[in-house]
Amino acid sequence: MQFFADMGVKTTLLHEFGGLPSRTKMEHEIGRAALIYTIGGNTPYLLSQLRLADGEAPLREALVSGKPHAGVSAGALLPFALIHSNVSARPAQEKWDFEVLHGLAVVDAIATAHANQHDPTPEGFRPDSRLEHLLRTFPESAQYGLAIDEGAAVTLGEQCAVIRADPAANVYLLTRRGDTIEARRVEDAEQLHGLSHPS
Repeated sequence: MQFFADMGVKTTLLHEFGGLPSRTKMEHEIGRAALIYTIGGNTPYLLSQLRLADGEAPLREALVSGKPHAGVSAGALLPFALIHSNVSARPAQEKWDFEVLHGLAVVDAIATAHANQHDPTPEGFRPDSRLEHLLRTFPESAQYGLAIDEGAAVTLGEQCAVIRADPAANVYLLTRRGDTIEARRVEDAEQLHGLSHPS
């Protein structure tokens, strides 16, 4: 909230950590918001809390109708049909592997954030990046994917764009070509228009 306040943007907090909004409050706040922003964190926790609050339908309906959504990390992946996720809350301390989770399916693709990251495990850092793992385990049901490096962001919609806080950060569009998954660095935001239409 302070981040937005520093830019002169008035915010409303949907709920405090550990609390859940009522369905009525969720519908009211989503309805009156000019922008919905979802923070990052543990993706399974985010999805479970959204389901407990019965919030998937109103949020998805708002996004399909054109309500702008922004997010970071897990929050940025929420609109995708499938989410490639490190599901561990303590990856350096417990055995885990990447999993594919189900998002809101506004964007018919699988996506991963921190694509250039090598995640910690109890044995040390994984040798493969999130992008490399996703390419090897790309779901058969997916036609398209998006891999967003740390330090990069993407906007989808009428005005697609790739934004880089780090000039070396990349965004990759993944496309199924038969049994092969092609990963192309997004050089021109026009490449993203196939992902930008809500389903």
